[in-house]
Amino acid sequence: MNTKYQNKPFYDGLTVVTSIPDIPSDVNKPSEGSILFVKGSELPFKEITVGPELNSTGREAVIFHTKAVSGGRPLLAKIYRRTSDRVKAKNILLLSGSPHVEEICWPEAWLSDSPKAGGRCIGILMPQVPVGFQHLGEFLVGLSAEKRLCAANALVRNFKVLHEHHIQPADFNMNNFLVWEDRNGPKIYFIDTDSYQVENFPCPVAAPERIFDHPLRIEQGFCDYTSELRRPYEMAYGICVLLFRVLINDYPYNMVRMEPWQDFNDPANILNGNFLFRHDRGTDNDTTELWNACPGRLRNFFKSVFDADGFLFYKRKRGFSMEDIVRIFNCI
Repeated sequence: MNTKYQNKPFYDGLTVVTSIPDIPSDVNKPSEGSILFVKGSELPFKEITVGPELNSTGREAVIFHTKAVSGGRPLLAKIYRRTSDRVKAKNILLLSGSPHVEEICWPEAWLSDSPKAGGRCIGILMPQVPVGFQHLGEFLVGLSAEKRLCAANALVRNFKVLHEHHIQPADFNMNNFLVWEDRNGPKIYFIDTDSYQVENFPCPVAAPERIFDHPLRIEQGFCDYTSELRRPYEMAYGICVLLFRVLINDYPYNMVRMEPWQDFNDPANILNGNFLFRHDRGTDNDTTELWNACPGRLRNFFKSVFDADGFLFYKRKRGFSMEDIVRIFNCI
């Protein structure tokens, strides 16, 4: 990434979204056997053949198999339903600074439907997760407290790497974390990384429930994520909600539908800090057992973030960062 921001985590000085136009144009879904052109990488091939569809249910893109391989890993073609000049510029930036971590499925090239140098970006090539993975939500069903802590630690390790590379994930959709287990424990793969916020290119999407959104965003009401950059504390808050979900198998606040834009959040509980887990009890026997099995440092940390009386609760304006989360997990 741009070296002039190296001493400013998450490019704190940037508050204005890039001026590169985000005027979308439709992308025709390629047919199996069609040729796409590989751009912006050092891969030894300059084109790929589109294989069978892997997943066509995504709102933003369709995933296809290819015969391309990089570093021994098969590559998938993610083809956008719509594209723009901003999408192309962002992917070029992403390719300039890979985290180089197996579990972070970073783009390996951008794809064009034209062999010309100035062709539009209609998708990316990305590493495929090993066969036999589970979505994180599926993996957590019936999981022991010990394995939950292993999964939480795996998440924190990956988020720490992204933080060190000045990359801010913002879409904490549970379907974007895929778990593959080996004898050393679970590996959690991060997918859809091309949506992450880098420099002044925003993350234009968010989990539909908005439960991972910082309370300041909930106060704001409807958010157009294409027009605003998220702040560092928003990533830290979203990670805390995700870790709580992994460890306790629940969310910190009641999930009640209020108004259409609020989806499943009860904003009164979130904004007032009505944290559900107090006095060593959860919402039922299962969550109480997991809450009490959670290391004391983590329970205190969660209380400080989510409870209205907590030291880190957002209305106190104290804030916290990825470093705080790493520090807590390093003590467990």
